[in-house]
This record gives sequence, structure tokens and C-alpha cells, in this order.
Amino acid sequence: MLIHIIASVTIGSMVSIILIRCIYRMPDDQQLWTPPLPCLSCNKALPWFTSVPLIGIFLSSRRCPVCQRALSFQPLWVNLSCILGTVMVVLLRHNLSLVVIDLVFIYALIVIAFIDYNCMIIEPRVVILAIAVRLIWLAWFQSHSLLHYISSMLIAAGAFYFIGFFYETLRRRQGLGDGDAAVIGLIGLWTGWETLSIAVLIAALSGILIGGSLLVLQKRSLATTRLPFAPFLCIGGGSVYFVQELAGISLTL
Repeated sequence: MLIHIIASVTIGSMVSIILIRCIYRMPDDQQLWTPPLPCLSCNKALPWFTSVPLIGIFLSSRRCPVCQRALSFQPLWVNLSCILGTVMVVLLRHNLSLVVIDLVFIYALIVIAFIDYNCMIIEPRVVILAIAVRLIWLAWFQSHSLLHYISSMLIAAGAFYFIGFFYETLRRRQGLGDGDAAVIGLIGLWTGWETLSIAVLIAALSGILIGGSLLVLQKRSLATTRLPFAPFLCIGGGSVYFVQELAGISLTL
């Protein structure tokens, strides 16, 4: 057990370094490894030790050495999310192929959520890569379930697309982003269509509670400020998948 936890923390820490670079580099089509990550305030390169998982931000006294402004805690949240997800998957799964495909799902959700939070866009390369890996895995290990999960993906994405279309038609403004349908389709490819309603419900509630609280703290208008929905979809989809697949608890609405 202890060896598994140490290995999980190590893997999660190393992968989080890659995910952080994907989150900050992919939206602008920059190279992942060069140059070093910049300060978000002055855009100057940060020292290498700020990328050390969990403790890097504290090694730099939480301030940029150039502009002296406070560094964002977002890399720390990516570190913690990645490590926690890796530990839970490794401890609850006892099959290597299941561990690998579960980690692909968790890591994809982390990257999608943080990129959408930062830039209000869905990174299509992450979605396409995750879907491709999942389809190959299903074809190889669970070919009997392949049609079911493909149908779940198409049902979820199609339903979200039409909900967004009708909302925009009636209200004359965009309600769901163009990439939200792809994200819910990705989630359906892992969870199946049966529990998607619960995932969306969790996403809506977390959006109201977390998103609303952030807007209040930032003194921004609840009525006019647009919030990215994909981070909350990722919370809902990840929660349902963990409870249903890893904890073995059946979920129906």
C-alpha cells in the first residue's frame, strides 16, 4: 500500500509538470518545453524551481523575482488534482490497463478544465486525443461495449449541441460554448449515457456554488458575466466516474 502511494504521488507529480505546460502553452500553440514558463503579470521567465511540484511556488516566496507580484496558485491546484487523481486510481484499480485508461481520462479533464477557465476555449487536440485513446482501448479490451459507449458519446454531444442551439435561438445569446458538447461527449465515452444526467446536475450545482461564489468575491455581475462551463462539466463527469467505476456505487437518476 505504501509503495503504491509513493509511486502514485511520484507519477502524479511528474505528469503534473507536463500538464501545466500543456495548460499554458497549447492555447497559443507554443512549444511545451522552451522557453521557461513566464510570470503571468510581467511575462518574464520564471526560475526553473518554480515548476517543482507542490513546493515550487513556496521556494520562490510566492512572488515573481522580476516584478515582485504574487504568483498564481493555479499550478499548485494542478499538482494537487493530478496527484490526488493518480493516487485514487492506483489504489482503487487492480488492473494495469484500467489504471492507464482511467488516468488518461483524469489528466484530460484537468487540462480541459484549466484551459477553459483561463481562456474560455476548449482545446480540441486534448479532446480528440483522449477520444482516440479511449476508442482504441475499448476496441482492444472491451469490444462488446464499444457500440454502447460510442452511442453514449454521440447522444451526449448531440443533446448538448441542440440545447445550446435552442437556447441561442430563443435568447439571442450564446448559453453553451461550442466545445461544451465535445466535452460532455468525451465524458459519455467513459461513463455511458445512463449517468450523464447526474454528471450534468453536479456540473450545474457546482457552477452555481463555485462560480457564483467566485463572482461575488470578485464583485462581478452574476447576470452579465460569462463563466466557462467545461470546468464544472469536468467536475461532474469526474465525480460520477469515480463513484460509479472506481467505488463501485451504481448511479441512476
